[in-house]
Amino acid sequence: MGKPNSLDLRERICAYVTEGNSAGSAVRLFGDCLVIAVQLLAGLRERGIAIRKPQGRPNGPFDKLAP
Repeated sequence: MGKPNSLDLRERICAYVTEGNSAGSAVRLFGDCLVIAVQLLAGLRERGIAIRKPQGRPNGPFDKLAP
């Protein structure tokens, strides 16, 4: 698993795309992965903040560490 991007970089990618540029050109400019750029934009549209969804499964009754 890679390291997370800084909030500043995520906000710059989203601002660049919302100005009318494509996600692909943002990837070439900022040197990030296209999938991450698309996920950031989806998070911006859904939640209003440039974050990705949490990774992994949520804890529940079938969790390995459940009592």
